[in-house]
Amino acid sequence: MLEFQVRIEDMPRIFRAFSGIVGEASWNKVVHSKKQHSKNNAFLREHYEREYAVAFQLAKCSELMTRYGKLPAAELARLHQACGFSGQALSILESLSAKHRKALVGRIQGALKNPDDMRGLLLEISTATHFVRRGNRVLWPEFQSADSPFAGQTYDLFIEDVGPNGLEVECKSVSDDKGRKLHQEELLAFQQLVKRRLEPFSKNLKSGVAVILTVPDRLPKSRTEQEELADRVRTQVLLNESKEFDDGTSVRIIDFDVALLKDVPMISDSPAVRAVIERVTGARNRNAMIMGRPNVGATVFVPQSARSDNVLVAAFETAADAAKRQLTKTRPGLLVLGFDGMDADRLRSVAEHDFENPGQPTALRMGVTQFLSSESRDHVVGVGFVSRGTLTPQSDGALDTGGSVYSFRKEESSLWHDDFNNIFGPNTTESATPS
Repeated sequence: MLEFQVRIEDMPRIFRAFSGIVGEASWNKVVHSKKQHSKNNAFLREHYEREYAVAFQLAKCSELMTRYGKLPAAELARLHQACGFSGQALSILESLSAKHRKALVGRIQGALKNPDDMRGLLLEISTATHFVRRGNRVLWPEFQSADSPFAGQTYDLFIEDVGPNGLEVECKSVSDDKGRKLHQEELLAFQQLVKRRLEPFSKNLKSGVAVILTVPDRLPKSRTEQEELADRVRTQVLLNESKEFDDGTSVRIIDFDVALLKDVPMISDSPAVRAVIERVTGARNRNAMIMGRPNVGATVFVPQSARSDNVLVAAFETAADAAKRQLTKTRPGLLVLGFDGMDADRLRSVAEHDFENPGQPTALRMGVTQFLSSESRDHVVGVGFVSRGTLTPQSDGALDTGGSVYSFRKEESSLWHDDFNNIFGPNTTESATPS
């Protein structure tokens, strides 16, 4: 049975059992490779530690076991994601037949190497956890015996005891790169090239300079072309001149009052720095970089594409494909979309805006309204958008998953049932035994 409460004091036992089944090499090799690849790029190292958080934290557990022969509780408090994932994954692994256990081990090993796959697996497990907590009976079609009517189905979960015929659930993780022209990993590698060229200049600067690089579409792929582009940026900064190039690339230079950054730490992704960057450049950019000396001088570098990002468009395309290809259309279906780039507060604010301003719907609400109105999706009875979660230790030693859900239902569906009204809330009917 899926465990939905993992306690820190149980982690030494859980880690030993999980390591014995999955193998420590599954995460140690990944972490070693990423550390080697980012040894000269602090931006990229931080990115890898976020993207491969479960692998990095499991590797830390391995390191602690080697050093101390145990997992000190004080250290485990900082390894929440590894604790939660290994605990829940182990509870599933131990309940499976040898054949299905081997298949899940392979999936876990693949997810440790691929952040998109890991996000998908984590979303699937957290969705299953939600239904188990409600007291529902949850089945994984991929783990059913060959004679089961659910074997071979292509949706992720089946909830047996809601509605007259159960509920099919398909989970889709939407990465922060989805629909974006500039992807994080390649952008961070390019930022390192720019930093090397602008850092000497920034250390002597006694004012504020913002540099906005706009590429026609995406960043160049080859290292040589990236070096040339970084050289262009440096040249225009030293000349203090904006320029548009024949290939569609442009470098815009804006001088600003460094007093705007008074007593603000030079941390690129801090809210205070982002607010100043937005004020100076007019751009809300997740990839801006700042360098210089606090209260003396600063260079802000903002890379962007001339083509607009289409994160929501990409998300709804993913949902449409899932509704068409992975749900059977013979039973009601629920789509769960996990937004890795959106934290709980941001998703909550979107939902609050829609609730308080029904005449001014957000792009998310307009998109889902159009999505659910399609005649070809009569079988989709609801869509839930899930924010990025965070595992936090509770006072009783358990780990809890934080996050927000903004859900929409489709009562017009011919497969609608009142059981679906509060599908993302607690079960108000008689609880069933989880399986």
